[in-house]
Amino acid sequence: MKKKVRQYLSRGRAEIFINMTGEGISSKSIQVNWELLDQYLNALDCIKKNRPVSGDIEIEELLQLEGIFIENEEVDLDENLKEKVLSVLEKCFTKSTFNETRRRKNSKKKTY
Repeated sequence: MKKKVRQYLSRGRAEIFINMTGEGISSKSIQVNWELLDQYLNALDCIKKNRPVSGDIEIEELLQLEGIFIENEEVDLDENLKEKVLSVLEKCFTKSTFNETRRRKNSKKKTY
């Protein structure tokens, strides 16, 4: 898609969001951010050593720590669907490019 966008935009920045739902479009997986979890556990050990607190950490408490789990989503579009998305994207750019060109020509006309 980046190649298609670059055909129409040579300068500036463009953000394009395409939301698609349905089965087979994407698959998700969860990974543990071990490095961050270790930092949390080390910090908790430090707290135990330096302050009068006691007790053990339960799994439920670990689940509440922000950033421990990383959710990955992989988009897996079949070629037919990919071609349809690119076709719609191209139509949008063609129409907007045409309109912008016409607007610029009209703004260059001198009025008397």
